[in-house]
Amino acid sequence: MCILFTPQMPLDAGDQVIMVVRNMRRSLVEYHDILWDIGYAKTWEEANVFLTNLYIERPPLEDFLEWRDLRVMDEVHWYG
Repeated sequence: MCILFTPQMPLDAGDQVIMVVRNMRRSLVEYHDILWDIGYAKTWEEANVFLTNLYIERPPLEDFLEWRDLRVMDEVHWYG
């Protein structure tokens, strides 16, 4: 993933992101793993509580498959 940012930019100027994804299948799994680590948080405040959980353990495959089946088309639409 590549996020373009320069230190001279004001903090509220980052309203767009450019993502470069090499392998969508692997990226989707990794995206889910991070969401699982932070308890599927919806806000920064919620996610910040779980930041120490990042990359501690892998989620069960069943959790990924359930999430994928429920969300994959929405995720593709949002990022496609």
